[in-house]
Amino acid sequence: MNRNTGFTLIELMIVVAIIGILVSVALPAYNGYVRSGQTKVAGNNLETLKLFEEAYYLNNSTYVAGTMTGGSGGALDTTLGFKPEGNNADAYKYEVAACSGGSITDCYKITVTLSSDSSVVETYEKN
Repeated sequence: MNRNTGFTLIELMIVVAIIGILVSVALPAYNGYVRSGQTKVAGNNLETLKLFEEAYYLNNSTYVAGTMTGGSGGALDTTLGFKPEGNNADAYKYEVAACSGGSITDCYKITVTLSSDSSVVETYEKN
């Protein structure tokens, strides 16, 4: 008797289809976890930026306005010495401006947005 051992083409196609279905379910969930972790890092960076602003205010009686994209540059880096933590520093844009109805000497608003699509991740306003 001549017996062939191994898998048929149909069996291999079924396995590939099952793997494809599992990947299509798992990949969005994985991306959601990654995004959630990055958002928490951005929130921590916002808290750090608030501390830098308050420390600067104690010495200069004004807050620093500016924008930081890519983890360096601008007044937030040069004046405050703020550097975002984490591996995704270039994924977010940090913007400090005068709060609504006030001036930068009295209050400020921090907005953290995604660099890729400008969607707002977190905001904080000190009045």
